[in-house]
Amino acid sequence: MRSTQLVQGVLSAAFLVGLTACSSSLADKNQFKLRNFQDKSIQASHIIYNYCYRGRETDFVTARDFEAGEQTVVARYAFIKKYVPGGPLEQFFKLKGNFEPGNIYEFRYSRDSDAGTATVWIVDAANEQAVTNKATGKLVTEEVVDTPARQKARCDDSTL
Repeated sequence: MRSTQLVQGVLSAAFLVGLTACSSSLADKNQFKLRNFQDKSIQASHIIYNYCYRGRETDFVTARDFEAGEQTVVARYAFIKKYVPGGPLEQFFKLKGNFEPGNIYEFRYSRDSDAGTATVWIVDAANEQAVTNKATGKLVTEEVVDTPARQKARCDDSTL
C-alpha cells in the first residue's frame, strides 16, 4: 500500500515537472523561446538542438527560453541511421540572428545525402521566415574521445 502511494506521488511530480517544462509561456517578457527539432522514424533520426547553454555543452531538451536580441546559436545536427554500426553523422553550426521578445523560433534543415552535407537555420514559428543565416557543413562521425576542452571550444562563440 505504502509503495503504491510513493509510486503515485513520484509519477504525479514527474508529470507536473514535464508539463511545466513543455509549457509555451515565456518566463520573462524580454525572452524568446527556441524549440529544438527531433524526428525519430523507424529507420533514421534527425536531431537539431542548441548545443551550448551558459557556455557549456547541453543535452537535447524540447525548448528553452533566452534573452531577446542579437544572438549567436551553436547548433548540433545529428543524423542517426538505425541498425547500422557506427556513430551518428553530425556537424556543429554557428547561426547568427536577431530574436524578438515573445516570439517562438524553431530549427529547420535540409540534407543532401549525395554530398553528405546538411544545411541548418532558424525560423520564426509564426511565419516560417528565416531569422538566421543558413549554415552548411559536411556530416562526419565525431571522434570517440570528446574532451571537455573540445566541448568548451565549440561553445566559445555561443551567446546563449
